[in-house]
Amino acid sequence: MKCSTGCFRSLITRSLALAVLFAGSATAQSPRAPSSSARIDPNTVLLSAASPFEDMTEFALDGNQAGIDRSLKAYSHQSMRVDGVLSTSQRVRLHARTAAIAKTRRTADFAGVAMNAVEAYGVLVQALRPERLTVPVEVARLDYAGFKLKVLMQQGTSDWPSARVVARNASMDWSAIRKRVRDPSLQDAMDVDIAGMRRATAAGNRDMARFSADVDLALVDLLETYFEGSRRSSALPAAGQGGAEGQP
Repeated sequence: MKCSTGCFRSLITRSLALAVLFAGSATAQSPRAPSSSARIDPNTVLLSAASPFEDMTEFALDGNQAGIDRSLKAYSHQSMRVDGVLSTSQRVRLHARTAAIAKTRRTADFAGVAMNAVEAYGVLVQALRPERLTVPVEVARLDYAGFKLKVLMQQGTSDWPSARVVARNASMDWSAIRKRVRDPSLQDAMDVDIAGMRRATAAGNRDMARFSADVDLALVDLLETYFEGSRRSSALPAAGQGGAEGQP
């Protein structure tokens, strides 16, 4: 059955609303503070360094020079640690992106800053060690997909072949973790959004592609909350049982 732009927007909005209900009904758990003596692993370094590039992408899309500068400063404080956990090829690619960000920032080429920032984020996501993550790496890739699609849609002439690759990869990443998401509202919302992303990029519909990217980013936040909550729940002892000796 064909679905008009208004129909698709209505479907995805309803699905997102259901997913938000899931987030609101989840039981809040206070995470344990990490031990000051705990060794910081590579994923912690990479995820921390990725955050400024996410912010930078948003600032660049909004044409916010001051925000871009703050993000660059935030990353610069972490750059040496990041270099220490990247392979040589990843380090070369990241340095190329940060150099391009500096160049495009000087000329107020905000589209260039946004594209290089999202690709720098992509390098860091690719470097994550999946087996040691609480939130599956596919969630970070879905985050990258949302930002990349937003950047592509911001350009004067949309690069539809690249947009379709983004949508196809997002579909594969969601398929890889779909069965691990046991909340039906969140699962349905992601199903609708991924289908809409593929439909919008196939049809060359810029407005709907941009909308699906925004929904993707909102749902990624819910996926992160879902997996973090699942991990905390599984770590709790069963009723009437204490933790292992030496643990609370």
